[in-house]
Amino acid sequence: MARGTSMAEWFANNPDAHYAIVDFIMARLAGDQTSVLGLLNRLKQDFEFPFSSEPSLARYLKAHGMGQRIEPIVEETEEPTQRAGRAKQIQKARTWVVTAAQNNSPVDEAFLKALLVYCEEHRAELIIRKIRYGTSKEWCASLHPYLVDDEIELHGVVIPDVRIPATTANPLTGLDSRSGVKHAVYGATKLAMKTIATPMERLPKILYSTGCVTEPNYSQTKAGNLADFHHSMSAIIIEQDVKKRTFIRSVTWDGECFIDIDTMYTQEDWFPAAPWLALVTGDEHAWFVDPKVKAATYMNSDSMVCVGRRFPLPLGWRS
Repeated sequence: MARGTSMAEWFANNPDAHYAIVDFIMARLAGDQTSVLGLLNRLKQDFEFPFSSEPSLARYLKAHGMGQRIEPIVEETEEPTQRAGRAKQIQKARTWVVTAAQNNSPVDEAFLKALLVYCEEHRAELIIRKIRYGTSKEWCASLHPYLVDDEIELHGVVIPDVRIPATTANPLTGLDSRSGVKHAVYGATKLAMKTIATPMERLPKILYSTGCVTEPNYSQTKAGNLADFHHSMSAIIIEQDVKKRTFIRSVTWDGECFIDIDTMYTQEDWFPAAPWLALVTGDEHAWFVDPKVKAATYMNSDSMVCVGRRFPLPLGWRS
């Protein structure tokens, strides 16, 4: 690039890059949420774009037809009364759906709508943790009602305000004791689960990281490439019954639906899911299994096997 070359002159000399700009403008006018930073990274990767200023690129786009469409979707600051009201709603609930959203990244709107279908059906609260990547702090408007930055303390469970970097390979590393004796759910771009050994009279403590409701959007680096590979479109469901017993599990979006136990949720509605293909029980010791665990897994009319098969086992059946 010759010294003093302007952005307009560069695009005039690189027509393919100019057409990429046109495609971006048309997509945004049609409602696409791809960020200016995402466009900047694409121009650098595909066309060796010699400029690095996102605001300068935004000004160029605005001058060429984007108008107000390219204004950043700024992080909203809640009023104290709004935050207090949201915290009260969360504490009153008995079911919570927790996921994460990376800044400056497009939302999988179908997944978000499916999560809201689940929340409406189960009177659950949707909690979206913020994942920050790069310098821009922008989240799509559809996420704003559900974004929560503060630490959330529930009975037996904590959702800590730990900020886990977007490209962290093992998001739960070093967090064994962070939640004390409580289970914990951390916002992260990768879905992970870990159990922590506890004294014999207590059930093991469970740690989860959430996965995302936003699509992958990383730099072209080794860390970014690995983060893209491990990026998970998923969420964590936390349930508590009338005895305040806690149940935690994950759900994963496949592009059309996610399944929670025996029910399928889409962006439009929920339906009975197909029978399970298999039940993988993990580390099972057949010679000294707890009879209650065996019954709940295989033998009761509402055991995991019966629910998964979608019909009760014959009377008198034994494993």
